[in-house]
Amino acid sequence: MYQLKLKKRKIPLNTIVIQFETEADDRTLLKERTLQFESDEKPEKLIVDGVHYWKDYHLKIQIFID
Repeated sequence: MYQLKLKKRKIPLNTIVIQFETEADDRTLLKERTLQFESDEKPEKLIVDGVHYWKDYHLKIQIFID
């Protein structure tokens, strides 16, 4: 589940515009998605719930929100 947190409410994901898999330099498989939300307000944070990994990677992922 993906949501945008605004000051007084949360907005659910409208659609996934683009989704594809790429290979990193170390040959690990990465999944890249472009998420679309309907809002005119600037969000405070992106909420991603229900993502599970087989192992801990201890990586920070930078997510840009325009």
